[in-house]
Amino acid sequence: MIKRPININYYLKSKSIFFLWIILFFRIGFVFGQSDAPDINEVIKNKTPLEQIMELNELSRQYRNSDIESALNFCIKAYEISVTSDNKTGMAISLKNIGIIDYIIGRYDSALVKYNKALKLFETINDQSELMKVKNNVALIYMAQADFLKAINHLREILQFYRINADTTEIIRSLYNLGNCYYYTGEYLISMECYREAIILNEKMENDQIKVDLFIGIGALYEAQDLLENALVEYRTALALAKKMNNRSRQGVILTNIANVYLQQDEANSALEMLTTAYLIRESLDDQKGMAYVLNLMGMAYEKLGQPDRAKELYISSLKISQTLGNMREVATTLSFMGVNLIKENNYHSAIEYIKTSIQITDSAQMLHELSENYKLMVFSYSAIGLTDSAEWYLDSYLKLKQYLQLSPEELNKFDITTKAKDDLIKKENRILIKQGEQLLFSLSLFWAIVLTLIAGLVIFIFILTVLLILRPKYRKRFLLKMFK
Repeated sequence: MIKRPININYYLKSKSIFFLWIILFFRIGFVFGQSDAPDINEVIKNKTPLEQIMELNELSRQYRNSDIESALNFCIKAYEISVTSDNKTGMAISLKNIGIIDYIIGRYDSALVKYNKALKLFETINDQSELMKVKNNVALIYMAQADFLKAINHLREILQFYRINADTTEIIRSLYNLGNCYYYTGEYLISMECYREAIILNEKMENDQIKVDLFIGIGALYEAQDLLENALVEYRTALALAKKMNNRSRQGVILTNIANVYLQQDEANSALEMLTTAYLIRESLDDQKGMAYVLNLMGMAYEKLGQPDRAKELYISSLKISQTLGNMREVATTLSFMGVNLIKENNYHSAIEYIKTSIQITDSAQMLHELSENYKLMVFSYSAIGLTDSAEWYLDSYLKLKQYLQLSPEELNKFDITTKAKDDLIKKENRILIKQGEQLLFSLSLFWAIVLTLIAGLVIFIFILTVLLILRPKYRKRFLLKMFK
């Protein structure tokens, strides 16, 4: 268990009226963009218990990225019907879906309870495919708890199962999750290879949700290599597709990622606008994990705007959420941000204590990128108080780790793996426009052909009349006699 960082009350001073206003404003909610979910009684009306269970669980799946409360109600009702009708498959699937929603809103302990119950039921009915899906969800919880090695072991087992059974959709999903794990542990090349295979497989499957996630993953890899403009291209491509799908959960994630890039580009005001929208989306979905991350970035934005007291308020709020959830990955991030805040106030000794605690988490979780950033902060802090030996040790550790994480130009070229996927996405949109353009061009061509024909006929008619008028009278008379003979 990681100890709570010392002097935590230091951050509870100087409550700002502005932050209180933000909290009150946020509590109003964020309701635009949501679809009206169907009434449960109407859904189950005139259906058998099996049909009710299947439809309610399907609705839960459809609405969990846009209306989390309705999604939860659907699968709870499905579970109740399953228990009443003694349908073990229905119970297991409903528990899995309830667990997914618990995970989305950050109730990891509750999600694990649901997943473990679902695992036992799937074992009883010998449904290996669903069993692996639940194990995948358990791996996601390990990731949130910064236990990446355990998550990787689970995901490798799952991937092997789906390869044997040739389940392409689940192979793609497992590769994506493995790619995320390796990203967090700083194994960028392995992460990229996982994404690469997933993208190639998804070119045939055309799963838009996977496309969005892969664009986000590649964007994060670019960002880790300080290729910020490349990252923005990936994130914006993902955002356009997420909006098209009305996937508000992913929209919140992507807006947060774009804001993080803006912060690195010193565009704090633009970042705050993005983060406010992202926070409201995540709050409307009760995404506690996401809210904690957004609060951290909002704190960083206020740091850049020269408002450290507001930043402190945001950091402490984020820390409370993450500690409650057991989200140690975000706890480590918050502690690092608090350390930066203290460094700016020349309170180096307190900063060192916070950063040390963050190092304990990032080191044990093998979060190498975050660990390298912490080493850099320690170099600065120890140098400031004159402890050169400690500063040199951290500098040496930082340089070695940074070199390990930095990819070569040849390796970076491999990041273009999403080019075809993005081109396909653009081509799909363009094909419609091209077809419409061709139809319009054909219509215009036909119109002008008719117009030109009429004009040509009119010119010929005028020419004949002119010739007749200039003919000598006797020829004109003879011509007219022949015409009207």
